[in-house]
Amino acid sequence: MKKRSLIPVAILVIAGGLVAKTWLQKSAAPLKLEYSTKNAFASKGVAMIPWRDPAKDIQKIFPGAQIPDTGNPSVVALSRHRLSLIKKLGKLDHNALFVHKITNKGVVLLRRAKGENGAIEVVVFVTQAKKIAGIAIQRHREPNNIAVKLGAPSFLNAFIGLTAEGAFPTFPEKSLQAVSDVIRALLVEYDAGSNP
Repeated sequence: MKKRSLIPVAILVIAGGLVAKTWLQKSAAPLKLEYSTKNAFASKGVAMIPWRDPAKDIQKIFPGAQIPDTGNPSVVALSRHRLSLIKKLGKLDHNALFVHKITNKGVVLLRRAKGENGAIEVVVFVTQAKKIAGIAIQRHREPNNIAVKLGAPSFLNAFIGLTAEGAFPTFPEKSLQAVSDVIRALLVEYDAGSNP
């Protein structure tokens, strides 16, 4: 019977001991906290929707208002309102709300609704009294018969004056209902997030 060399075993034991010692030294080191000035929500997958034509939209809804820095909206964290928002909305798809503040007028909120044929970009203008001043549809992939309804004044104006507690209109078309649901969610989330 051949005798096996103990050298490889000894090397493994010594290497393992060195790794363990290094790990123990690192874990015993004082904890170093680092703070970032970057947007905390950008790294968590909360996508900001670009406001594609703020100059035109503002003139239509908030005439004479100054255009905000659309690339740098305020971020309102919704996590502390999570339970109350789920109770009101049935679910909470977003943990943050991007808010474009319009001086002396109100705010602009943007979100994508899940239409039947893809995303529908919705822009909601909210007054300082937290009432809807107007909405705009930026982009969508809906067929012509739905596109006509999305752009119709009867649809766009159906939301004007509504508050978070108001009764929102319902629609038989899935894409129109998705837009209505998103507008309501934005208003309810903004109402909760702007309260101390």
